[in-house]
Amino acid sequence: MRMRTLCFFLLFACGLATADTLLIKSIDAGRTWKDIDPGPPDQVLEWLKLDPRTSTIYALAQTYLGGAGHLLVSADGGLTWQNRQTFSAPGAGGMLAAGPASTGTLYLAYESYADSRHVVVMAKVMNGGETIEQYKAEGLTFDGPLPDQASGSFLVDVVAGPAGESRLYALTTNDASDDIYAYFKALWTSVDGGRNWRRLEPPVKANCGYPRLWAGPSDSSVYFACGSTEALGGGFFESTDGGESWTRIPSPNGQRIWSLAIGVADPGTLYTIVDSSLWKSTGGARTWRRVGNLPVAAGSLQLHPAKPSVLLASTPTALLKSDDGGETWMTLLSFAGRYGAFYAEIDPRLPDTYYGRSWLRQELRLNDRQTFARNMLGERLLAPGSFVSIYGQDLANETQVAGAGPLPVSLAGATVSFNGQPAPLLFVSPGQINAQVPFGLAPETEFFPPTTSVTMEVRRADGSVDRQTVGISHSAVYILRENPTRQAAPLLFHTSDLRRVGADEPVRRGEGITLFALGMGDLEPSIPAGVLPPTPPPQLPNPPCVLFSLPPLAANGPISHTATPSLAAGAAPGLIGVYRVNLAVPASLIPGSYTVSLTDRRVNNASGRECRTGYQGPTLDSFALQVQ
Repeated sequence: MRMRTLCFFLLFACGLATADTLLIKSIDAGRTWKDIDPGPPDQVLEWLKLDPRTSTIYALAQTYLGGAGHLLVSADGGLTWQNRQTFSAPGAGGMLAAGPASTGTLYLAYESYADSRHVVVMAKVMNGGETIEQYKAEGLTFDGPLPDQASGSFLVDVVAGPAGESRLYALTTNDASDDIYAYFKALWTSVDGGRNWRRLEPPVKANCGYPRLWAGPSDSSVYFACGSTEALGGGFFESTDGGESWTRIPSPNGQRIWSLAIGVADPGTLYTIVDSSLWKSTGGARTWRRVGNLPVAAGSLQLHPAKPSVLLASTPTALLKSDDGGETWMTLLSFAGRYGAFYAEIDPRLPDTYYGRSWLRQELRLNDRQTFARNMLGERLLAPGSFVSIYGQDLANETQVAGAGPLPVSLAGATVSFNGQPAPLLFVSPGQINAQVPFGLAPETEFFPPTTSVTMEVRRADGSVDRQTVGISHSAVYILRENPTRQAAPLLFHTSDLRRVGADEPVRRGEGITLFALGMGDLEPSIPAGVLPPTPPPQLPNPPCVLFSLPPLAANGPISHTATPSLAAGAAPGLIGVYRVNLAVPASLIPGSYTVSLTDRRVNNASGRECRTGYQGPTLDSFALQVQ
């Protein structure tokens, strides 16, 4: 029973999946797209900009949120990328960027806590990223009293002034709860590329909520918004003298301005979105008229630099386009929206070339020949040593199944690799490949996102190659069950003689039971993927804890928990890619129906923690168990 179930999982598990990417490109005005993701090791895309003179792409990426920053540059439209500069991890403050202006100069800003001082460091990037100069942002400080609920001050935005100048604007705010945009602290300006800063004084209250700033592309107009109403110290303001003086200007129906798009050829033309309505002003925000409605509310709006009637709008799950000034809209791209929207950038030199960027990798279906990776349940969770199903078209000319082992790395002319390491193959057909992920790809991390980005390369039998960036976690556990869903009953065995647990062979208090699982990660000592484990089999360096939870015996009563360490957890003898976990059913349990959870022993990136109630990491997988 166990082997038949296992073979079903490894050979025929399926489910349509989509590629992960954080950067895409279209050369036909959004009709078709291709993946130009720079790939590992970076997992966060903070910022993207195109040089209007050369179409050079600048991308500011991070290995993880708050980690080392990288300035990636592509001079060939995203075909290849160069890491021009690496910046040390900025700590709590992220990296921000402004430009490049027509001079080709890019300004980066990040917070530093060197010598216990909270300062902003500027980086002036020139010559396509080949030259960089770093200096402290003099005068830009975080001093001053904080609201009672605030925990500190942060730099939240840097905006470039008119093209060709070295004027910059910056926003700092007070943190409240987990929202760093909550309270406005100061607006700053610099006229020398961020070397020296001076505080500006827009006519709003110091703690005006959620500040936003926009600068016109070719004139001196600067727009500022914060708060909700004038009575609460907020509003919408314009400055035409570099922030020295401000004029309160109207907004559509007096509503708060959250997004603003400024015309390139005509900076007096403005668009904004209120709920799902599009509003337009042709007089510098002095009067507004509603010009259309979007299917859903959008958070970002982009005007075409060469075609005034073309607009792009980003919603939580789609990228929309209007060819008639916002009266009607079409969907260019749909996505899961798990980590925010895809935002549009339009190449000023190539009017039909669009770029879409996301903060973290999103699921997209870009073309029919694209390959996709999933685990045996069709989930995105992958780990070293786990099995992966790869879907696509024309992967092989025939269907082949591997023999007993060791597993081959080429089958029916198809191969798969992760970061250049060949992946052993179990099954190959024209539409699906099942493989085992090599070990050693995903070190443990406490950072977000808690995955490692790797490059998956699929070489078809016809010689064509498809590359995707996929996320690998240190574990992606699935306990084997009677059928391939997490809701099915688990395959459990009595540890003493591996008799199948069932109605006629129930689990009793004080005995040991055995389960089998996939995706539990790296082993010690490590073994190659695709081979049978040696004797004795290698074990998990951090075996999971086991948590027995009993629902309340009375309404509103407490849940009973009992936590124990697993007795043994490692490679299953005689099986490739399968893990065996032995656990003890505590004799102290009362008879009943329990939820049994395998929980991560790692807590706050510390390994080897004691297994006790309330002291476990996240749940790896769980199942229902009747105990007698």
